[in-house]
Amino acid sequence: MDAFRLEVQYPKEQILEFYSNLFHVHGTGQGLAIAARYYFDKEVSELTLPEISFVAGSVKAPANYTPFR
Repeated sequence: MDAFRLEVQYPKEQILEFYSNLFHVHGTGQGLAIAARYYFDKEVSELTLPEISFVAGSVKAPANYTPFR
C-alpha cells in the first residue's frame, strides 16, 4: 500500500502509532514502549527528543515493519 492511500484511509497519528508498535527490539519484544524501557528505563512520555531520535534510528529495515501487508 503506498503512502497516499494510507494517508487517505488513516490519519498520520494513527499511521505513526501502527508503525511505532511493530518494530522489534533486541529479543525483548516489539514497539516504542519496549524500546523506551530497554534503552533508557523510561516510559515513552518521559523520553527526550534525542532519545526518541535514537530509538527511531535504531530500527533496522523499517520497510519490514509496515502494518499494512
